Amino acid sequence: RTYSRLLRLWEDGEIGDGWNSVRPKAGPTVTGGRLTGVTAAVNSPLLAVVTLHILYTVPAGLQRTDQGLLRSGETVSLPVDLTLTLWRESRMPEVRLALDNIAGNHRLRLALPVGKDIERYTVNQSFAFIERQMGSDPATASWVEADPAEKNMHGIIFARRADGSGLAFVGQHGFYEAGGGQGTLFVTLLRGFDRVYYRDRLTTGQERGRHEFTFTLVPLQPTDTPCRLQQLQDEGKTAVRSFCADRAHTDSLLSIQGDVCISALKPAEDDSADIILRLYN
Repeated sequence: RTYSRLLRLWEDGEIGDGWNSVRPKAGPTVTGGRLTGVTAAVNSPLLAVVTLHILYTVPAGLQRTDQGLLRSGETVSLPVDLTLTLWRESRMPEVRLALDNIAGNHRLRLALPVGKDIERYTVNQSFAFIERQMGSDPATASWVEADPAEKNMHGIIFARRADGSGLAFVGQHGFYEAGGGQGTLFVTLLRGFDRVYYRDRLTTGQERGRHEFTFTLVPLQPTDTPCRLQQLQDEGKTAVRSFCADRAHTDSLLSIQGDVCISALKPAEDDSADIILRLYN
């Protein structure tokens, strides 16, 4: 299957705070940039490393008017460097996205179109994988806290078809919010806001400056399990791992069939000799 128009940034306004993401009444949503150059750092039979230099033009911030908060008519340039690394024997492109954010009161999301026929997606959380419906629940539109389109996650989001194929995003660090709608997965990169409860004009909440994001795109096969994606994320976060034992262990306490994730392995807190092992899949 071919996935097109991947790795575009969607940029829109933000008038929320550290807890809630809210859009202004009016203003553009920027869904594309201008390619300004391509750099090939490595071009060999084994490895290719290519950087796309893309320039996005976005509103500089907000303006307060008689109609409320609107997006500014003044624009700024948002340069983005998108570096793709692909090994010959790998089906998974590694991506590093770097940008210099000088705009304020806005949100940046990575858009991954997966198909109009996709109705559900899955994310990883603490101790579990959670399946969610695309979009937000319209039945909550009148609630004080309506169901948001983007919700918490721990860096992994994927969607499958009935035949087991699909696409997964596996992030290393700094990914905490994602969602889906109209056949597209969205991963929030940053939200810039100028207030939290009991404090307005918060300058440090604008997330201005240099940002770098590292992640892997995985074309899913029916044999790819959520635990394999979790393992891929763990390997990206801790590339070098070691284990030392003071003596050989020939006996086993348990055996496992299939893939599982280990979320905890620790001594019991009741001063006994017990060991607590927590698994999930």
